[in-house]
Amino acid sequence: MNSSTRSYIEGESSVNQRLNLLVDTFEKGKKAPFARKIGVSAQAVQEMLMGRKSDPSFKVLVRILEEYPSVSSDWLVLGQGQMLRDTSPPAASQVVEVVQLIQEYVQVSKHLEHGRAMHRESAKALARLRAEVEHQEAALQVQMEHLPNFDPEAQKVLQTVIQQQQETLAKAQKRYAEFMPFLEQVEEELLNVLKRQGKLEKDLAEFMGSVVPLNMEEQMKAISLRNKLVQTVNSPPPKKHL
Repeated sequence: MNSSTRSYIEGESSVNQRLNLLVDTFEKGKKAPFARKIGVSAQAVQEMLMGRKSDPSFKVLVRILEEYPSVSSDWLVLGQGQMLRDTSPPAASQVVEVVQLIQEYVQVSKHLEHGRAMHRESAKALARLRAEVEHQEAALQVQMEHLPNFDPEAQKVLQTVIQQQQETLAKAQKRYAEFMPFLEQVEEELLNVLKRQGKLEKDLAEFMGSVVPLNMEEQMKAISLRNKLVQTVNSPPPKKHL
């Protein structure tokens, strides 16, 4: 490989030079089939290859990448990297890694649902405790207001009732105070799980995009495959028939 060809492949070239290399590589230098595939006239192709006109339009570049999917878009458009994309299948270790990521994502999602359910129940329990405290406070206030209206004997009885209500209120207030840190802990754990789920989603997206550079159609297939894997990992094992 001469230095000129090497520079084309490694990206040290202009767009028209890279197009020339593409035509040489895939069409053996024949411009007519290249023109037919990308939907432009032979004259327009000649002008592009000779550099007689401005760089190809975005529409033409997209058409080229659609017709020659093994060509790297970074190389064609920006002149960066190699001409051909790495289309080798992912190594077994990479497959294992993505399956592990999916399994962890499923487990975290289950943990998240459990955390949300616990948070809902905790919030309800806290609301019940708060209502009990408010009820006891209101009842005690009523008894205190009516205490002077009774005779001494009745006041003694009412004071006993008030003392019992005060004890009940103190217990309710204590349970309420003790429950608050628990609810805060549940909320903190829930937030951590949400963050972990978000990071796993990002890692999965980056990993599946980095194993093999994908075009739009391949991206949709990868997303579909990922969803199927998630469903498979998340599904209960089949029941054994005796």
